[in-house]
Amino acid sequence: MTARKTLDQMTSDDLDQLYERLAKAEHDADVSIAAAAHLTTLVGQRSERAEQRLAHLQTTSEAAGRLLTRTTDERDTLRAAIACVRELHQPTGVVAAAEAGVEPDCPICGPNRWPCPTYLAVTDLGPAVKEPTDA
Repeated sequence: MTARKTLDQMTSDDLDQLYERLAKAEHDADVSIAAAAHLTTLVGQRSERAEQRLAHLQTTSEAAGRLLTRTTDERDTLRAAIACVRELHQPTGVVAAAEAGVEPDCPICGPNRWPCPTYLAVTDLGPAVKEPTDA
């Protein structure tokens, strides 16, 4: 480390070097402040975008929840209607038909019509309708 010069010992070149170092330090400080301001702006912009995305996700989530509720309600209504149709188309006269060697009667579709086309149609809807898995 070099010894410090007193003010009386400083030459014109020493003062020029000191002023150059001071100017460089001021410039570096200005650059750092500008960089910090730029980073602050970027963070603010990203924060705004993140808030917009969050708002969009919340809106989408709420809409999905409403759609799920409506879909579930419609599914339950359809299941109830299918169960009602199945019940209406249950065979009658099964024992008598078996003794006579003919098909049982469908109370809606007519005699010797079991299994009737309507019952077959609502029975072939698939496992999601036949066997509910959720409450």
